[in-house]
Amino acid sequence: MPTFPHDDYICDRHVLNARWLGQEQDRSRSFVHGRRWCAKVRPLRIETLALEPAAYARTVTSSHAGGRPRMKGRIESLSVEEALRRQGCPPEFFGPDSPFKRQKQLKMIAQGVPLPMGRAVARAVRAALAEQAA
Repeated sequence: MPTFPHDDYICDRHVLNARWLGQEQDRSRSFVHGRRWCAKVRPLRIETLALEPAAYARTVTSSHAGGRPRMKGRIESLSVEEALRRQGCPPEFFGPDSPFKRQKQLKMIAQGVPLPMGRAVARAVRAALAEQAA
């Protein structure tokens, strides 16, 4: 956990899984943020759905130079469109004039945070800022 040089700051860590936000992809991400320590400032409250969807899909991963074993098997080969769908992105995300080849597109998608997860964190930050301003 990162530390701050001042005693009046602390770090909070949240672990989110895309399935908690209604996505079929089982992908966890850790979010760390710093905040001032005082009674008025509360930690982020990230809202998640209560139930996971019935469908399940593997995590979108990049091949890491040749494909390494992953999840007791090999990395499945996905189309860019399927990888975008699993990450919660629109199918036209790259567009027809994208300068990136398929492998680079897949790597960018795999290294990203699923869109619903990013939106949930953004909503929590916006709510915390509004609460602090009030």
